[in-house]
Amino acid sequence: IYTLSLHDALPISIYNPIETRLVGTFNVTNTESATKILHNEYTKTYFNEIEIDGVVQPSVVDTYTFSTTGVHTVKYTLIDQTTIPRDCFSYCPNLINMIIPKNITNILSYAFENCTGLTSIIIPDTVTELNENGANGQFQYCSNLTNVIISNSVTIIPNMFCYQCTKLTSPIIGNNGTTIGGSAFAYCEFTTLNIPD
Repeated sequence: IYTLSLHDALPISIYNPIETRLVGTFNVTNTESATKILHNEYTKTYFNEIEIDGVVQPSVVDTYTFSTTGVHTVKYTLIDQTTIPRDCFSYCPNLINMIIPKNITNILSYAFENCTGLTSIIIPDTVTELNENGANGQFQYCSNLTNVIISNSVTIIPNMFCYQCTKLTSPIIGNNGTTIGGSAFAYCEFTTLNIPD
């Protein structure tokens, strides 16, 4: 809540609502073919609604043909607003950024696998589970991922988490991390890595 005071007038309070949707940024280079914005037909069932460049779509789609090149914003309303489901954004090469909202508590297997345009990701401090039911490989093969920030709330970094993220040089691991799974950072090119006590 932001409070403004205009001269001698009464203070005015403005409520800034917290975004509960996933907000993806896509770099569109071609308007002649569709851009993949979800993994496939099956993953559409995870979402109530999507909004593309400020326009709510009549139905949830897995591909979209943009009318212009450049950067476009897609907002996703999940049916289960606490979980990023398995595979939902995998193999979306034009995805360059994803803002994970504070209502997300877990990210399931392969959620962003092979998103080769993704450059950075922040796991917010509401995420407490990356390893539910053996989930793993959430960001594997994201070959342009350079920055990963894992919040203090995450204790287990699962197997294959950032496997073959070959441009990842210095991930930040939260202070409460206790376990790094097998091959979680295999084939990454670290320059530094700070391990919590």
